Formats: sequence, C-alpha cells, structure tokens
Amino acid sequence: MGHETCHLSRATCYKVQNKFIEAYNLIKSSERILLATHESPDGDGIASMLAVYNWLESINPGAVFLYSKDEIPAYLKFLPCLEKIQPSVPEGEFNLLIGFDYGDFKRLGLDEWLKIQPEIKIITFDHHSTGKQLGTINLIDTSSSSTAELVYDFFEANDVEFGRDSAKCILCGIMVDTGIFKHSNTTPKTLRVVKNLLLKGVTIKEVAKNIEKDLRPIRAIRLWGEALLRIKIDPKSGLAVSFAKKEDFLKHNAGKEYLSEFSSLMATVPEAKISVFLTQNNEEPRFIRGSLRTEHYKNADVSAIAKHFGGGGHKLASGFRIESTMEETLEKLINIVKTV
Repeated sequence: MGHETCHLSRATCYKVQNKFIEAYNLIKSSERILLATHESPDGDGIASMLAVYNWLESINPGAVFLYSKDEIPAYLKFLPCLEKIQPSVPEGEFNLLIGFDYGDFKRLGLDEWLKIQPEIKIITFDHHSTGKQLGTINLIDTSSSSTAELVYDFFEANDVEFGRDSAKCILCGIMVDTGIFKHSNTTPKTLRVVKNLLLKGVTIKEVAKNIEKDLRPIRAIRLWGEALLRIKIDPKSGLAVSFAKKEDFLKHNAGKEYLSEFSSLMATVPEAKISVFLTQNNEEPRFIRGSLRTEHYKNADVSAIAKHFGGGGHKLASGFRIESTMEETLEKLINIVKTV
C-alpha cells in the first residue's frame, strides 16, 4: 500500500488508502494521545508503538504517552524511547487511543479506563484476524507480515517523513514476526519495505544482534534450567509443554521477562509440532499465561488452540491468559490438542 504495489483489488486498495488518510487526519487533530499494546508484549507490538511515538514526538512533543501493563522483554531495550513506556496511564482526559497488535481489545487492559474516557476515539493497527478489535478507525491487514509493516504502509500512504529511530522500530517489528525473514509471512512486499528502511540508515545486523542476543544473569539461566528439565513431548500429537510456577521465579529472583523466548526455543525441537510454555508469577498467582509457538514447515495453527482459552495471535505465534491452576490448564490443553 502507499507507494508499494497493492496486493488487493483496486477498490479495496482505494478504501484502505482512504482509511490511512482518515486515521492520519484524526491523529493530527488530537491534542492528547495514548499509545498502547497488548499484555505480555512482544517485539512487534512494542516496536510498532514506538515507531509511531518517535514520529509523533518529532511533530508534537509532550502530547503522546505510552502504556503497556506488563514488563517489556529485555531484548527490546535497544529501541529508541523504550524507557518512556509506563505500566499505568497518566491522569487526565485523552482525545485518542491508538492500539497496536492486540488481537482482542481486552488484552490492552484498558476496559475500566475507557469508562472514564467516554469521548475518546480509537485507532487500531493490527494484522490479526480475530474480529475482536475496537476502533473508530480499524487499520487491519491480515496479509501483512506484522503490525510494524502496517505502520510503514500508514507512513507511506500519508507521505510521512519519519527518521532513523522509527525505521529501526519498524524493522525490529518485522524481523521479530517473520523470525528474521525465515517464516512464510515474509513476502516480496515485506522485503521491499525492508529495503526502504535500510535506506534510512538502519541495518539488519544491528537489529538482529539485539533480537538474538542472550544476555541473561546466572539466576535467569538457572530458571531456564528448571523449565528445560520439565519439557514433555507427546509423540502422538507433537505437543511439547513446559511450565514455570511462581515458586520458581521467587526461588531464582528472576522475572518472567527472562523466559519470554522459551516457547520459541521449544518450537525448534523437530519432534515438537506445537510448543506451549505456561507461566504463573507471584504478581498474578491466580492466572496462567500461555505462550504458543510452531514453525512454518510443521503445518500447525497455534492460534486455534489459543482461542479455546480466550486468547489469540496468528498461526505461528499466539498467547492466552486464563484464571486457572497450572494443573487444570495442562489438562485442558492436552484435551484441546486432541480435537484441533
């Protein structure tokens, strides 16, 4: 979209282009804006949000705020303005909420806050097909490799002059969701977008070394050891499961962010068709979070499993959060995999 060759029909492209322009005009006319991404944030959600933030700060400094209810994965600390993200929303009235990559609106954690913002308008940037997004304007393209690529399309459609910081964020989001261009959602258009981002002065090497680096303190490595020992694989279904309980995090004095990539590691095991990593931490002991991963060549759809738990995502990577015990969640998971 934008100046790229549109992969949709002419009429659909026209409608999408108009939506991008409509969203741009709404953003430009808003005085106080909140940007938010989903619980258990990932590289695409955070990077997409920061790409827009870095652009807006350059034209309207001090009017834009960043929110994520959960801790941010340590590997994203290289992204510009990451430190601006807060776990609570500033007081006062907002004109506009922009949600990124969330799939299901409840995953933003803003339901109660919206009740005291009756006049607020909402823009959604997403590439998930859940149908559970809310928005005055919904910018949703399920054929996009990532929400970050969709943000690029928005910039292109409106001839937005964005700098190296936003380019780095967009490249990060694309690289995370495409598995550094290894997944099947890497399209010719995606690579054309990447080419244009490189012209802004960012490099694939710079982003890749941060995505892939493994800087973990010894307490986190010991936590990984516990989770590695618990991996079980069902040879019939190909389900690989492991978990970490609140006692594990307390024992090793390590946060759940150190395990953010564990399910991706499990997915690399050849025998594991579907990998699920469950966590329970001391901040929310009544809830279990599930991180689901697979590889494109394994012909599995983990989003179908996540939906059974009220979660979402896409075929290769999904997640959920459920009020339950570890034992009950494991039992339910095993039964669901048999039917999917």
